[in-house]
Amino acid sequence: MIKHLFRRKNGAYYYRIVYGDIREEKSAHTKDKEVATKKLNDRYRQIEREAEGLAIPAKIKQANQLPLDKHLDLYLTQKDKEWTSENYYNHVRFRLRKLFRECKWSRISDIRKIGFLEWRSQHATSVKTLNDYLSTLKGFVRWLNEWDLTDTNEIASIPPIKSLGRKTFERRALSREEMKRLLSTVDNDMRAAVYVTAIFTGLRRNELRLLQWGDVHLNEKNPYLAVRASTTKNKKKVNIPLIPHVADALRKIRPESPKGDDSVFDVPEMDVYKADLSRAEIPFEDDQKRRLDFHALRKTLGTYLAVIGVPLQVAKEIMRHSDIKLTLGSYTDAGMLPTGEAMDSLSDYITQSSTSNSTSKTTKRDFSGGNLTQTVGVSNPTLPYHYEALRPCKSCRVPAGEMVEVGGIEPPSAQASQQLLRV
Repeated sequence: MIKHLFRRKNGAYYYRIVYGDIREEKSAHTKDKEVATKKLNDRYRQIEREAEGLAIPAKIKQANQLPLDKHLDLYLTQKDKEWTSENYYNHVRFRLRKLFRECKWSRISDIRKIGFLEWRSQHATSVKTLNDYLSTLKGFVRWLNEWDLTDTNEIASIPPIKSLGRKTFERRALSREEMKRLLSTVDNDMRAAVYVTAIFTGLRRNELRLLQWGDVHLNEKNPYLAVRASTTKNKKKVNIPLIPHVADALRKIRPESPKGDDSVFDVPEMDVYKADLSRAEIPFEDDQKRRLDFHALRKTLGTYLAVIGVPLQVAKEIMRHSDIKLTLGSYTDAGMLPTGEAMDSLSDYITQSSTSNSTSKTTKRDFSGGNLTQTVGVSNPTLPYHYEALRPCKSCRVPAGEMVEVGGIEPPSAQASQQLLRV
């Protein structure tokens, strides 16, 4: 049995109680330690009495008499103001209703740990899907606790299933040739603008859907997107520089006098996106079962940044990742990295005379197996020719100082911004 009082950075007191299967952590709604201690002790005594069957609060009794669907409707109504994604809203509603139906839960008191574990053991779906159901249920029960509609939370103690490194599927990045083919075969300016923006800004599908013309700044010396915090996944405002390819695509679809709150994109559905890939003769799934779903366009950006040699910390800021491991692992397609060229350079280094300052020509392997002549012994080698077309993105940036002031990308330092400009 545990009861513990602690204070957050804002000075407010919280308490934590563990009593059998009951795990409760709540705000005491006070910055006075004496008041908080009294609330903790009162709550602990109440739990003890209820465990002995001596008392059930009237509010909880009333809440338990209502059908779960009524509580779910209230939950969704409240959270609809917080969730920016309609897809997420629909997923939450679908998952909870399915759990209520298949676990045969009709009242709050029916939501039990054993019931969910039995349900989970009978489903052979992917680990990720089962963990998504658990996360959704935990969010709902946590909300019930916050509103004092229940005083227990057995669900909080259920651990997610460990995936042990297994993935349902793996994404790959578009090669440069595939990217050019996709953009050249799309016969619709709107969809072309969506794809090129996704590839060269890293914006996610929902972030693109929520982008408004008031966020687009094309008349600046260095065009950029000022993406609102309410639309981003990490809830942070971000200024995203635009390379000329993206700025030109946006100018093509910009209305003559757009309103600030008008949506920029009509993001295509998956069947339309797959049809565009097919027309460009790009397989949605390759022979290694790696997919090119819409989110793979974001992985494409991460891979291009790695190929052209952008410093890892700068790439992390561009991708808006909280952990550099994501940038290095999940969002870099290792199969597209110039490993053959790197080994050629290693061979040159080993065989080159340590006292020789001469410049020689050697034949290198390119990514597709062909030959590429490149100067050895030069301190600043050129980019691999495959990605020379990306060079314009170095000269079209929001000024470093301005990006730091707005605090867009978690936020970059002035030094990091200058590094990006010099790449």
